[in-house]
Amino acid sequence: MKTVLTFLFCTCCVWQAGYAETMKKHGPTYGLHGMLLFGNSEEIFASHLAMFHAPHDYQLVLKIHLADRKLEKELKQQLNRNLDLWTLEPQQFELARLAPDAQPALREFRATIFHGHFEQGGKIQYKNVLIKVEATLLFRHLSAQHIQHERIVYLPIGEGRHRFLLKQIDSRPDFDHLLAIDVKAEAQFKPLLINKHGEQEPAQSKLEHAIQRQLGLGTEVRGSIYYDHADLQ
Repeated sequence: MKTVLTFLFCTCCVWQAGYAETMKKHGPTYGLHGMLLFGNSEEIFASHLAMFHAPHDYQLVLKIHLADRKLEKELKQQLNRNLDLWTLEPQQFELARLAPDAQPALREFRATIFHGHFEQGGKIQYKNVLIKVEATLLFRHLSAQHIQHERIVYLPIGEGRHRFLLKQIDSRPDFDHLLAIDVKAEAQFKPLLINKHGEQEPAQSKLEHAIQRQLGLGTEVRGSIYYDHADLQ
């Protein structure tokens, strides 16, 4: 037992020393920041897979495009065709450099694109892809305090008929949720509020009803692209 404890202690010391050395070279948000990849035939977005600990304690949404326009066209067709899960495994970088007012700002990075979750059996589709950052649409630092809100805020993303709703992470524990929706192309969409029931995914019918109250008939929820609560405990 003493040998095991000594080994664990030494391993912990090595990890802490390595982390401290990394912090000397880089800032506190440096790391491998996995992201959801979603979009349609017109636009592509990436949403950081957030957690409640550094360096991943930021909810972030980017509007992006691929430097290889032929590859981008192919990817857009695949994203628009179905509601499958796609993810990015980027090179390591400082997440804070994607803040709207960051200096110097991060304008591009390389990533591997997966069909499925890059840490849960997803299949590599494209390697070493150069991602160009068009805009940072959301950048929020998450609080590690345990707090519960009674209502969920869904943030609208995109333009045109095929859009998306991303749940704002504002409680702990909480869940990450991304939906695809169809609305009228000219619709002016405000954040959507619905009642929260713990970490339970809201029923599609309730979400659809809430959207129709705001935008009227002719709007619908196409389906859920991503739901997870394991990383937000």
